[in-house]
Amino acid sequence: MWGPPSGINLFLVAPEDVQTVRLWTFNLGFYNMVWGVGAITGALLLGSSGAAGRALLLFTCLGHVFLGLLLLVTERRLWANGVAEAALPLVIVILLLV
Repeated sequence: MWGPPSGINLFLVAPEDVQTVRLWTFNLGFYNMVWGVGAITGALLLGSSGAAGRALLLFTCLGHVFLGLLLLVTERRLWANGVAEAALPLVIVILLLV
């Protein structure tokens, strides 16, 4: 078996299907890291290059809000994951736009 049992529960994967979904869950992890690096870079650029940092941070946060809502709509059993993905980015978007 690949990965901890908590990851299996997080993605609603049956233990016998773990090897089958290994590739997409691994890929999903890298997608999340890229989005995270974009958000952190945007936040760091706010101090030195305000407009670029604001644009990058706004883009990555809006992306997470959209993806969290998409998860809520497409798989209601993962509602907590969708809320967790969208909540903080939504707060950041509101703070950036106010």
